[in-house]
Amino acid sequence: MSAPRRPLCEVDAEGVHADEWLRGTRRIAARQRGPVRESEREEADEARTMTMALASVSTKVVDGVLHDGGLVRHLVRLHAEREDPLEAVR
Repeated sequence: MSAPRRPLCEVDAEGVHADEWLRGTRRIAARQRGPVRESEREEADEARTMTMALASVSTKVVDGVLHDGGLVRHLVRLHAEREDPLEAVR
């Protein structure tokens, strides 16, 4: 005895329609999420750019303060050297 024969084109119509509905729903959801994800990516890039700019500016400020501090120390030292010989003469 052989196995019962099945029709070659047996189709589960409900299953096919459910699968099509699910694929369509997923496509719509992906389309709706797409721009949101792009805007989130843009916000993250903007935040990263702002952070890098702030780091750059703060580094320049610190470098400037250190440089100015060195200039002030140098001026104080020059002023002290100028005063010492005058006091020695008096």
